[in-house]
Amino acid sequence: MRVLKSLFSNRLAHSSEGASPAREGSLYNVPEYDPILYGLASPQYHRLKLGENNLFSGCVLALGNKSVRGLAVFSNGKLIGTFPVDSPREDIAATFPHLAGAKRCGFDFELLVEPAYGDLIFDIIFDDGSREFFFKYDLSLLKLMSGKFAAMQHTIDGIKLPDGDLIFMTQGHRDVNAYANSIIPFIVNVRRYLEHCGIDIEGLRTILDFGCGSGRALVGWYADDPGRKLLGCDINDELVSWAKKNLPKAITFDRTFMEPPLPYAGSSVDMVELISVFTHLLLDTQKRWIREFQRILKPGGYLLVTLQGEAYVRLFGSGSEDFKRSGYFENSGATEGSNGIGTYHALGFVKNLFDGFEVIGYFSEGKIRGERVLFQIASQQDVYLLRLRD
Repeated sequence: MRVLKSLFSNRLAHSSEGASPAREGSLYNVPEYDPILYGLASPQYHRLKLGENNLFSGCVLALGNKSVRGLAVFSNGKLIGTFPVDSPREDIAATFPHLAGAKRCGFDFELLVEPAYGDLIFDIIFDDGSREFFFKYDLSLLKLMSGKFAAMQHTIDGIKLPDGDLIFMTQGHRDVNAYANSIIPFIVNVRRYLEHCGIDIEGLRTILDFGCGSGRALVGWYADDPGRKLLGCDINDELVSWAKKNLPKAITFDRTFMEPPLPYAGSSVDMVELISVFTHLLLDTQKRWIREFQRILKPGGYLLVTLQGEAYVRLFGSGSEDFKRSGYFENSGATEGSNGIGTYHALGFVKNLFDGFEVIGYFSEGKIRGERVLFQIASQQDVYLLRLRD
């Protein structure tokens, strides 16, 4: 279901807490559902300019009894400014006509970001005057990683980008610049999930992006370290053909099908990532692919998976009783693999579904240590890291 995937964009395009991650086989308490829908579109970490005005744009929408009036921004314990949340968002209103405030839930403001600032802290200001911590814009990360980001961007600048029509097939928008600017934030956040689970990222030498589309994530992994063996597969022949022709030859792309097998040797892959893929596959198909991942992963290899959890069930309403009872619900009736199929997974169901794997990381709604993540890898989907049992 692409709705939330493309929901949190600026007016032109999409950019792409829960519990702390599970460590050493144990899971922390599962958090309550977060009634805030949000997305920051700009400035991405590698695009923010210290000592200059930066455009902060995105949206925030409260689903409870309160409505959002504005944002307050702080640094080093001092208020920098307050800014309204009232920009028109007809795209969101058209998708969610039942949500109060959807028509004007956007924000767009310029902010001078001084080099001496510490991290930027954003609070939500509600209509009753109350406030809530929204997110942290990590300037310390930017300062630490500026050289790495510049090197990655230099690599990306030398790689051809898909046109708007190809981008729309996977991202739900046609903005080429937004697509390009989402590549580095994607890798930043995936690395954060892996690091929080104690994984040696440099030890992941072979990575498969299952359902790779036009290769956006793989370009990010390539820019991060071109020495990795990178594999991508997808059922869409047009996307795979474009990627084979235009992306670095060091990345291998394969056209695959709705059913296994994959064209890879057994025990040959360190990590498989499935970003918003099982969200469009029916349960029996999911089970067959899980067995195939067990075949191709090395002993102790990893799956990085995003799934629609309670946030999506509550937002769309249907299937809530089935979800509560069994931990799983699916909308069928459309072509499998299309956005007409939607599946919803609870944590307990996932632990049983991925038999043979250990859940070592669970990030409800994509949050890390209870904090909302900027430039989400899959808008408020639950993020799981699973390890193949030896």
